Amino acid sequence: MRWDEQRVENDLRLPGVGDGTVVRTFDAPEAMGVNFHEVRARSALNHVPGGHYGFSWTINAYRGCTWRGELVALGTNTDPYQWVESRYRMMPEILEALEEAETPVSVLTKSPLVMRDLEILERMAKRLPVSVNLSVPTLDEDAWRATEPHTPSPASRLDAVAELRRRGIDSGVLIAPLMPGINDHPEQVRPIIERARKAKASFLGGVALHLRDEVKDVFFAWLEAKRPDLLPRYEGLYGDRAYMRPAHRKHTTRAVRGWGRNRLRATLADRSTPSQPRPEQAPPPRTPPPPQPQLF
Repeated sequence: MRWDEQRVENDLRLPGVGDGTVVRTFDAPEAMGVNFHEVRARSALNHVPGGHYGFSWTINAYRGCTWRGELVALGTNTDPYQWVESRYRMMPEILEALEEAETPVSVLTKSPLVMRDLEILERMAKRLPVSVNLSVPTLDEDAWRATEPHTPSPASRLDAVAELRRRGIDSGVLIAPLMPGINDHPEQVRPIIERARKAKASFLGGVALHLRDEVKDVFFAWLEAKRPDLLPRYEGLYGDRAYMRPAHRKHTTRAVRGWGRNRLRATLADRSTPSQPRPEQAPPPRTPPPPQPQLF
């Protein structure tokens, strides 16, 4: 796990499990059987090398330096506004620390819980580049409940975008992941585009599904249980690959391209290749949305 270098002891053991670094462990019925370990960490900042994604620093408060006024992206690996944030309330302190350091911020989330911190974000946006970006893979209720169970309504996420824009905060929509045969048909994407346009979103991007490591096994097991009709198609698309071939990615994101000729500029984040298994990102106006490598 990538927490190792952030640990107080900085050794190679699994952080927070049986090594004395855990502060407290708890589970909760509403977390669907997930155990939470509170772990001591040296820093919440993670440096992203290469400079290919529009930002050089990330904070993933639920995973784990210096600041030089570079953009810090939150939500690149785990959602910073997942339900447990309503209990821990880590984000207000993180945002206020970044504000004090005069550091630009980009947030990616699928939760309207971000609106809880609207006052801080609004204050930051008056003097710093700030963007808050909502992941909306579909407005189709069946597809949403099948692929994103126990997550906030996609419609409520678009409402959050509209309110953020009304408050003068850059806010866009990331249609991710786009899954062939599940949510990538133009008729499924068009309602999101129209809602994003109505919300006066700063930008919109689309990311084709990619399946790395164990995520592929999880997804294929889901297909076998819920959509066996799609198994042959996905076996052909992915096989031993984590990413679709470029032509297939282009076809999957086709419904997003050119959507904003009248006002907004589409930003397609489908440039990564299997030899570069990094989050996918293309630079939209001002502060970009962090990529979303999560499956659901």
